[in-house]
Amino acid sequence: MNTRTNQLYPFKLPTTEYPDFSERLKYTMSLRNCSVAELAECAYVSRSTICGYRKGSRSPDIRTLRLLCVALDVSSDFLIGLREDIYL
Repeated sequence: MNTRTNQLYPFKLPTTEYPDFSERLKYTMSLRNCSVAELAECAYVSRSTICGYRKGSRSPDIRTLRLLCVALDVSSDFLIGLREDIYL
């Protein structure tokens, strides 16, 4: 087994390289008329965490991403920039 591969895990992608997420999250929240407090409650995170996602200084883990998608009725592929189709 390659020892270099083991050094890469766990890893976290730098949010600054993927600015689409924060912009798409803000867009979807405005489209759904969803406040930071409402989304934080649905995703079981703090309001400051949601603000971090919106600013692009933080990125969600997979569990939180799923909860965000359910709360906003949006596909994860749209939020992370893989698709332009917003709907599930």
